[in-house]
Amino acid sequence: MTTSLAVVDAAQVIRVGIREIASATDTIQLAGEWSNLQEFEDFLKKHSVDVLLLGDTATRKSLKHTAQRLFEQEPVLKVIILAASFTTDLIDELSTSGVIGFICKDEELAGFLVNAVQYAKRGETFISPKIASTLILTTGDPSEFALNPRQMQVLNYMAEYLTPQEIASKMGVSVSSVYNLQQRLRLALGVKTSGQILTEATKRGLIGKREQK
Repeated sequence: MTTSLAVVDAAQVIRVGIREIASATDTIQLAGEWSNLQEFEDFLKKHSVDVLLLGDTATRKSLKHTAQRLFEQEPVLKVIILAASFTTDLIDELSTSGVIGFICKDEELAGFLVNAVQYAKRGETFISPKIASTLILTTGDPSEFALNPRQMQVLNYMAEYLTPQEIASKMGVSVSSVYNLQQRLRLALGVKTSGQILTEATKRGLIGKREQK
C-alpha cells in the first residue's frame, strides 16, 4: 500500500530532491508540492493526504500555530518538519502540537526519507540521525547526563509507575505527546524499550535508586 505525501517548502531544490526520492520508490505517491502553505491548505479542502513534509518557512511561533491549524482541518494528517536546525525545546513544543517527525535540511534525505514517511503514516515518531545525536547529551560522565525539563517531568512520573494516560493527565498534554517524549528518552538514554528507561536513568543518577519489587 502506498503512502500519499505532500511537500511544502519555499526552496525549489528541496522540492525537486524529494520528488526524485519519491519517484524512485513504489511505496510513496507524491500528492503534490507547493512553495507556500496556503496552496496546500486549499488542496487539503478537497483531497486527503497521509503525510505532509513541511519546511520551516515560518517563525518558530507561527510554525507551531501552523501545525495546530492543519490538525484542526485534517486531524489524521501526519506532519514531518524539515528545518535547518532544531532545539530540544522546539521539538518539545511541536511534538505537543502533534508533529510526529523531525528532519534536518542538511542531511542526506535519500538515506532515510522513505522510512520517515512510513514511520509517520503508522503514527510512530521519527527523528533523523543528526537530530537524534543532538539529543544524546552525555559528557562522558553518566552523572552529568542532561535532559530538558519536560523530559525530566515524564521521567519522574514514570519513576512513580504512572501510566502514559496518568502522566498525560498530570501534565495537561495528549497521550501521544507522552509517547513522543518517551521515544526521545529512549533515544537519549540509548535503550530500546520504555521498560529500560528507568533502569538506565537510575544508573546515570537521574532518579533515585529504585526499590526492587
